[in-house]
Amino acid sequence: MTPKTPHFQPEKTKDGRWFVAVKTGNGPDSHIGDFDTEADAERWIATKAKYWPGREN
Repeated sequence: MTPKTPHFQPEKTKDGRWFVAVKTGNGPDSHIGDFDTEADAERWIATKAKYWPGREN
């Protein structure tokens, strides 16, 4: 089975905080961070997602 490239997307919690959902298609999603705003979560994706473990180069 070929590993799928992860997909990163900001999502909002019930209490109004934000996190980055990592969807790989290989089991449950991973959740990263606890951000104040959607922009903060998007900034993490833009700057740090490329370093996320398991990321294909």
